[in-house]
Amino acid sequence: EEAGLKVGDRILSISGSTITRFEDIREVASMHPDEALDLTYQRGDKVHTATITPRLSETTDIFGNKIRVG
Repeated sequence: EEAGLKVGDRILSISGSTITRFEDIREVASMHPDEALDLTYQRGDKVHTATITPRLSETTDIFGNKIRVG
């Protein structure tokens, strides 16, 4: 929502990395926490770009291990 994305938008790439699965988004974001990244997405028949900055956060899994998530 902060990047201006709406339901139905299709993410095409993040900083040159092609996005084909939701996991691709997580992978790119986790490798570049707190870095500005170029996001390319499609809305209808138009292609748009935006700049996003994945936030790094820390959480605890069910086993008590701390996990850093970007």
